[in-house]
Amino acid sequence: MKKHLPATIFISALLLSSSLVYSQITVTRTDFANVGDLTINANDTLPTVSAGSAGASQTWDLSGLANHFQDTTFFSNPSSTPYASSFPTANLTGYNPTNAAYYYINASSSSVDAVGYVTDNPFTGNPLILPFAPPQTQITFSSTFTTAFSGTSVAASGGFYMHLILDSATNTTADSFRITQTTIRHSLIDGWGTTITPVGTFNSLRQHIIDSTNTLIEAYVLISGFPIGWQTLPFGGNSVSADYNFFANGQKWAVAHLGTDSAGNVTSGNYLVNTVIGIPEYSFAGNTDVVIYPNPSAGRVNISVLNNNAAVLSVYDMLGRITETIQLNNISVAHTFESYAKGLYTFRVLAKNGEQLSSGKFVIE
Repeated sequence: MKKHLPATIFISALLLSSSLVYSQITVTRTDFANVGDLTINANDTLPTVSAGSAGASQTWDLSGLANHFQDTTFFSNPSSTPYASSFPTANLTGYNPTNAAYYYINASSSSVDAVGYVTDNPFTGNPLILPFAPPQTQITFSSTFTTAFSGTSVAASGGFYMHLILDSATNTTADSFRITQTTIRHSLIDGWGTTITPVGTFNSLRQHIIDSTNTLIEAYVLISGFPIGWQTLPFGGNSVSADYNFFANGQKWAVAHLGTDSAGNVTSGNYLVNTVIGIPEYSFAGNTDVVIYPNPSAGRVNISVLNNNAAVLSVYDMLGRITETIQLNNISVAHTFESYAKGLYTFRVLAKNGEQLSSGKFVIE
């Protein structure tokens, strides 16, 4: 014979369940990445979703976001990265191999601040180092509904050499260039509720960020070899962007992000596919192409590809003999080395043309 819950208990349970789904959360430093964490995001280049409304107890349905391509961000100690000396106040670095960018961060109990970033120079293709002064705040803690902040940050590159003829008739040339970006940021946690993505439903906060950015591009000008000095070029200008971040407890980064145009139309979007926490023994000093975790392991591992050019993983034993060749076709694949004897193994990451990209090691115990 079935036993039925008393009506009062059933109603109380229903109310409790509803409050767990729709109650307002508080986001703190524990909800963000640490050294050794890895996040995988899916990106939609032609989104058809809406950013939804601000306010309390909202539902933001982003389940229509497509997965056109994935990218991975690995969070490491800045000291293991090549540009650490340019960002001495950073305590965390995010590296994204899709655009070969390093993001230097100061993450504390009160905020996550971008100290600066390094990306490809649009003029030369060489690394362009852009520190923020002061650091640009991404989010403050504790964050809850109506939490707000504003601030101005300047990202300025040093002068970099690139000879360019500006006017051949007057023999006007540019010897060097520099870029300065000044951003005024306004952030507001403008809603709380439920965010639905293709991978799950999250009790969340929505952050609305408006950035007004002025980009100044200057050239060191010479006329017939005579220095005129730094001159402003007509290649910069002003822009305004509006973005939405959706944060949930324990996810280590935003579960979704939307970019919009001046009319409020969503022009870009991504969502969190997976977070891997606490990957040990990984350093950018030797390998920026593949992560094998857990490491050490009993043989069952995951292989995450950080570089789209990485095509093959060659594994070697302690005597230098090749033991296996693994084709790297996905952003993350499961693999087993359970038949391997306990010990230290090395690997080489090869590109499609056979060129060695990097090397690393893992331990079977």
